[in-house]
Amino acid sequence: MKVNRYFFSILILAGASLFFILKKSEDGIQKPKLVLNNEYVDDEVSAHSSNHPVEAVPTPVVEFIKPQVGIMNNQKQGERFKIGDTAFPILYEDQDCSKELKKLIADDINLIFSHLNKYEIMPTGSKQIVRASGEDREITHFIHFIGPQYGPGNYKDYFGRLVEIKGEYHLIVPEPLIHAYERALAFKKQHSEAFDQLNHFLNTMNRISEINLRGADLKSMFYISDSSLRKEFDAMSHQELEKKMRGEYGKYKWRPPSILEVKYGDEFGRELPHEIISNNYIYNDDGYFDSGIPFIYHNRKWKIFIPEYGT
Repeated sequence: MKVNRYFFSILILAGASLFFILKKSEDGIQKPKLVLNNEYVDDEVSAHSSNHPVEAVPTPVVEFIKPQVGIMNNQKQGERFKIGDTAFPILYEDQDCSKELKKLIADDINLIFSHLNKYEIMPTGSKQIVRASGEDREITHFIHFIGPQYGPGNYKDYFGRLVEIKGEYHLIVPEPLIHAYERALAFKKQHSEAFDQLNHFLNTMNRISEINLRGADLKSMFYISDSSLRKEFDAMSHQELEKKMRGEYGKYKWRPPSILEVKYGDEFGRELPHEIISNNYIYNDDGYFDSGIPFIYHNRKWKIFIPEYGT
């Protein structure tokens, strides 16, 4: 994945800032505590400082004792795809798709398109036959989404086809997409600790404007690959970094990534092929939605990732 240089230039304010524009956090937050070396401690604790944002030393990470419930945990979609006021039943082209995988796919589909509310049903213009739920079915229409679309590249060629059964449109999940989810589920099980910690890290980012950051080594929350930006980052004081984290990151909410977008760096085309990278998304209550800064799982900790220029 190529990263535009201008995308990073907005991180530098007055020659010393490294931040993307992000969005406002929710109200009614529980009081957080810090985690130091995987043990909960009072938020007054002093942390060791790090002279380098990627140094492999034990450092405190700002987390919550009880992570907030994620977006999809508040929605009981079952095996339906909801957009606007419509909930489309889902059919799977692969008959060997397990119950676990079906639920994973249904939840992930709803997550990916959770920022969209408008759509149109359009005719396909050509006859297509798929095998779903034990029968040959004709694809007659597809969903045309209205609004900006973000998410895994796997969706561009495969998602949105509909069959009509007893007067109701059903969404078809095609076999290539199912296989992509099979691989993603296996990857998640292989790296379960990373996925669990990602939920904590996202929760921390969603509460960054409310957390007591005085005892945290904030620079340990960053992985700076770009040497030209690292020098300016290293020169920032704790107070400068805290102010900018609250001011910039606190403007937005972070949406969890699709399971298809948490994988090794080489699959993103980045310079760290054996590190796990997560693509993330930001939004606010005014309807703004966009791709956000990626995270990297380095030395068993998630960090905000600033890649090399041009990667």
